[in-house]
Amino acid sequence: MLTGQRLAHALLHSRAREGMELLARLSPTLCTWLRAMDPQDLQNTEVPIATTAKLVNKVIELLPENHGQYGLALHLIEAIEAIALPPL
Repeated sequence: MLTGQRLAHALLHSRAREGMELLARLSPTLCTWLRAMDPQDLQNTEVPIATTAKLVNKVIELLPENHGQYGLALHLIEAIEAIALPPL
C-alpha cells in the first residue's frame, strides 16, 4: 500500500501533465488501484523514486508468483521505472 500511495502521489499530485500521460499507458487495473490510494496518509512525500523502486523489488522478491497481488506488483515496478527514466 505504501508503494501505491507514493506512486499515486508522484503521478497524480507532483507532475500533473507527465503523470496523466503515464497513467494513460498503465494497465487499467493499476490505474484503478492507484486512484483508490490516499496519498494524504503519507508522512514523507519526498522519498526518491529509486527508494520506492527498491521497496517494490523487495515485495516482488518475497511474493510467490501465484499470489493474487504479484501481477499488480509487476505493474507497479514497470510504472516506477517509467517515472525514473527521463523522457526522450
